[in-house]
Amino acid sequence: MAHEIVALKWRPRLFSEVIGQEHITETLTYALSSGRIAPVYLFTGIRGTGKTTLARIMVKSLNCTNRTEDGEPCNECNSCRETMAGRNPDIIEIDGASHNTVDDVRSLKETISYGPVNSVYRAYIIDEVHMLSRSAFNALLKTLEEPPPNTVFILATTDPQKIPPTVLSRCQRYDLKRLMIEQITQQLKKILESENVRYDDNAVYTIAREGEGSMRDAQTLLEQMITFSEGEITMTQVSVILGSSESTKLRQLIEAIITGDVKTGVETVREIYRDGKSLEKAALDMLHLMHGIVLTVELKDVSLLDAPKEEVEWMQSVVTKGTRADWLRLFRFWSQEIDKIRSSDFTTIMMEVAVITATSFPTMNDLRGLYELLKNDNKIAELSANIDDLSRRGTPRSLPVEKAEEVKSPSVSKQAASLDKGEQLEKVEPEPKPEPEPEAKPEPEPAPVMPVIKPQPVPPKTWSQFLLLLKKEDALLWAIFHTVEYDEIDSEVHLFLHSIKEEILQNQKATIDTMFTAFFKTQKTVVWHLPKKGIEAAPTGSSQFQRNDAEHKKEVETKKNQIRQSDTVKKLEQLEFTLDSVRAK
Repeated sequence: MAHEIVALKWRPRLFSEVIGQEHITETLTYALSSGRIAPVYLFTGIRGTGKTTLARIMVKSLNCTNRTEDGEPCNECNSCRETMAGRNPDIIEIDGASHNTVDDVRSLKETISYGPVNSVYRAYIIDEVHMLSRSAFNALLKTLEEPPPNTVFILATTDPQKIPPTVLSRCQRYDLKRLMIEQITQQLKKILESENVRYDDNAVYTIAREGEGSMRDAQTLLEQMITFSEGEITMTQVSVILGSSESTKLRQLIEAIITGDVKTGVETVREIYRDGKSLEKAALDMLHLMHGIVLTVELKDVSLLDAPKEEVEWMQSVVTKGTRADWLRLFRFWSQEIDKIRSSDFTTIMMEVAVITATSFPTMNDLRGLYELLKNDNKIAELSANIDDLSRRGTPRSLPVEKAEEVKSPSVSKQAASLDKGEQLEKVEPEPKPEPEPEAKPEPEPAPVMPVIKPQPVPPKTWSQFLLLLKKEDALLWAIFHTVEYDEIDSEVHLFLHSIKEEILQNQKATIDTMFTAFFKTQKTVVWHLPKKGIEAAPTGSSQFQRNDAEHKKEVETKKNQIRQSDTVKKLEQLEFTLDSVRAK
């Protein structure tokens, strides 16, 4: 006996067997049982949702001699058997993609005038009707409006927008829904149990999700897995066929991003690449997982998740590693990065940079700490202790002592010197104005002299220009260093690396030093600042970083006021971050 593929073997033969289209099957069965038959029906929907299947059940029920009271065909009478075998002369199926000309429609119209031979109704099923040409639609228009008695047209299409409005107005339209993943999963499990094939729940769920709402697509993929599995379908086999990554690695990658573990995130990306899996597919699967996490953290209701039990339990546990705002921001960022990853010729680099960028986001807990620091006067001592860290964020520095003395006027310097010697200053009398000199006779104008063009000095290079060079030369290195806080003072560039992990510095500092020297030459030098320990300590003893107690306290108060008035603090409200919400959380 010839093998029958799954999609044909399990095609519904009754209205009650059609999955996910109850709103249509109930209407059609009621019309059949009450005898209210329309001349033209239009079934629309994506591929594999049951358009052709519903059309065949409809015409089979129309001509069934033993139709049940609820409108179902018996599937046993001679008319039903001939229709299921494709031998009923009164049921004519036409492929609109290959019979789309005016001549094809004219040939069809020649047969319409004849009544049914062995059946009650003569039915025409036109599949992919949107492929008909404009002239063919116009030729068919009058026939659809006034068909002969006992003649029914059933049109099916995946693209109803291409059908002329004049045709749509003559049809009873039924839009088939995209099937839910849970509905497809249950049907696939039923098929596997009937075929005596063991399966893993996660594997069946993955196959159903790949169907994208199409039962036929999912069944076709299931047929391939049954052939490949040798009696048991596992997640490993599904990942091999689909080229997708194992769920454990995708979950590990998401956890590394939300916890800021850069090293684990990059290593996981490279493991997926070495395993021969598609990074584009991995990025899309991660977006599906993040979507489930966002639904979990927002709605607190896992019943809306189309996911297996194990995956739901993981989502419930991982949501605690980030706040609501953290997960929403991560989802938005990743949804934008997917297009860049899929369209780039350097998929691995784009994926790694996206992971590094996502792990560097400040968390809402960091913003809470800053907010508490600014609103709580008791923490002024902590602000004073970290004054150097705050000054790195762009607050203006006071002029160095040496340079400040240069801008003083000579009179002020002389008075200051006299005060140091303990002398009393006398009142300085204003000097008399000189008498105006008699106006001199104008001298003849000299011959014009060509101006001398002096060469313009070359402006010094900046750290921002160096970052542009770094972005062209090494995108991965730029992704690490473009968010580093820095301060340019005269011929020095101070880099404050409290946000970069030391294991990354060990590999990248020497490269940055070499490129920095080649770019700036003798114009500037780089000074590295680390929070506790590091590769190189910042220079000490410079007058630019020395402050006495009075200046220190004054600068603390100035910086505190500047931070309170800064755009960052004002934008905290846009992050849904107020004092009441902080206390509530």
